[in-house]
Amino acid sequence: MPKENIINKFMKQIIFILFLLFFISCSEKEETAKLLVINFFEIYETKGINDAVDNIFQTNEHIIQQSPDKIESIKETWCSLVKEIGNYHGYEIISEYSLGKCLIHYCCVVKYEKQPVRFNFIFYKYSDKWVIYSFNFDNNIIDEVEEMVKFHYFYN
Repeated sequence: MPKENIINKFMKQIIFILFLLFFISCSEKEETAKLLVINFFEIYETKGINDAVDNIFQTNEHIIQQSPDKIESIKETWCSLVKEIGNYHGYEIISEYSLGKCLIHYCCVVKYEKQPVRFNFIFYKYSDKWVIYSFNFDNNIIDEVEEMVKFHYFYN
């Protein structure tokens, strides 16, 4: 085999490996935010509401310093809601939306005995790690599903 063919084959392998490493590196960075969501629900399932909320906000020191009352309010509101809607039965990530490489939004349906609840997580990456930027939940998801169905029938 000529020397040029060996070099070309070797260069193609190097380029492929570099491309693969770059792709894996990009995927891992995006997955880090998703892992924060997964970890949030694992903590909720094992340790409860307070620990899950504290853990997600520990990613962003600015929120902890500026809004401790807001964090406590989230915990209290969630605890009150759970008393009304029954036992927790899991969650599903229903949408993931990236805005560039620095913002990502996850929407989850959290399954409770009496009704679903929507959880929204917005993560922001200003340097090398994802931090929670916004977290909220509401129980209006059924109203929006009904509106989407009306829209779907109207335009189909």
